[in-house]
Amino acid sequence: MAEFTLRDNGRLIGQPSHEIMDQVYRLRVSAWRARTNAFPDMDVWRDAYDDKALHWAIVAQESGQSDSVIASARMTIRSALSEVPNSVNRIDREVPKDKTTVVIHDNYAD
Repeated sequence: MAEFTLRDNGRLIGQPSHEIMDQVYRLRVSAWRARTNAFPDMDVWRDAYDDKALHWAIVAQESGQSDSVIASARMTIRSALSEVPNSVNRIDREVPKDKTTVVIHDNYAD
């Protein structure tokens, strides 16, 4: 697990622990729910790509509480371009076969 200190008591963590990833899965849901009413009824958002993906999380500590995930990013490398969502719409068929997902806690988003 790599870790870098950011301003305002934030820390960037590469390949976060299972405990942090549990927060990431919940953050994905709350971040999307803050932006759309059409989000499915679920508590966590985890999929088959999470086990093989590269993950990063930004955690912050507020008022003596434990670390909370405020943002996360995931990058997956797919074996075929057809596995990338919306790949049918891509003009350049030679693009890298990856997919990145980024979410930010609503309190920290603009």
